[in-house]
Amino acid sequence: MGILNFDIAFIHLIQTFQPNWLTLIMKFISLISSTKSYLFIVPIIAIFFYIKHYRKEAFFTIFIVLGNIFNPIIKNIVNRARPTGDIVNILETKTNSSFPSGHALGAIIFYGFLIYLIWKLPFKHKKIITLILTIFILLVGLSRIYLGAHWPSDVFGGYFIGTVWIIFMAYIYRRSKKGRFMLSSFRKH
Repeated sequence: MGILNFDIAFIHLIQTFQPNWLTLIMKFISLISSTKSYLFIVPIIAIFFYIKHYRKEAFFTIFIVLGNIFNPIIKNIVNRARPTGDIVNILETKTNSSFPSGHALGAIIFYGFLIYLIWKLPFKHKKIITLILTIFILLVGLSRIYLGAHWPSDVFGGYFIGTVWIIFMAYIYRRSKKGRFMLSSFRKH
């Protein structure tokens, strides 16, 4: 997968305004959306669902972690080079392959599936929570482009692969709610 003209034009557009304060924000967003962060956040969400007696939903947080397994596999298959300093401004250096963006993939799987569950469960303020989580998903992708860590098509690829995984998770979740999947021990009590 080569560099597309779209990738270069889009990354140059995003990088036209890079004051120090914005760079700090983008680095922070990137930090809290790393795989290591999800290894800390996902168990907290699982415990929250379990305490609220949504045991099946607590179990389904495992699918969030499993979805991130695809990232290194696809990176090794595609083996796309990351942006280089002769084309873009590199503010975060990474050495592994570029496609897909693991941050974008993880953000869409984690926050996207939370959005899905919020609409399936009796949560208050669904619209505002959805808006906040959607904005954060978009900011994660934007941060990866802004920092020069990924090409825009890497981010869009991460979003696409993550969305496919969410559709799969939603399908299994719906089947389990109808009793057509072997998760009966996780039903709400």
